[in-house]
Amino acid sequence: MTNPLQIKSLVAVALVAGCGGRQHPEAPAPTQPLPTAGLAAQQVSVVPLTLLVAEDSLQWQVLLGERRAALARADSVIGTLLRERTPEVSWVLPDALRRAARRAPGIAPDPDQMGSAVLRAPDVDIVPDPLRSELRTLVALGGNGGRYALVPAALVYRRTARSRSPGRLTAPSRRPS
Repeated sequence: MTNPLQIKSLVAVALVAGCGGRQHPEAPAPTQPLPTAGLAAQQVSVVPLTLLVAEDSLQWQVLLGERRAALARADSVIGTLLRERTPEVSWVLPDALRRAARRAPGIAPDPDQMGSAVLRAPDVDIVPDPLRSELRTLVALGGNGGRYALVPAALVYRRTARSRSPGRLTAPSRRPS
């Protein structure tokens, strides 16, 4: 009689050894356009970005600099792009949310310390508590009763397959319009 536990563990070891120890990075999913048609004339609070990273192979540690300053620059760029590209939406940017949270210290959560990391999971259908209740409170205070929030969960810089040198990314080819 054979021990089924030993056979399973032998198969698992064979599978791991067969992979050669190399990890195959998955290509990022294509970016979907932001559907703002239904948000026209609505107030939408933009929660501050909490994760900004670059692959080590890019050697951008110096360019990104101090974490808080890099996150503030990214929030500024996101806010500028949202206002320019979708002026029909009334965006409540992270600085306004921070001011609202400071005005209600025991009620509103700190927008920079919320648990938005759970939204990075690929299969999130419903925002879990306590993040859901924190978002409701913050959006109601910061957006003067607003109902919607945009939560940029992460900004990640990765090397593309067409990159040539270790610290430089190639620009995507542009077709004439």
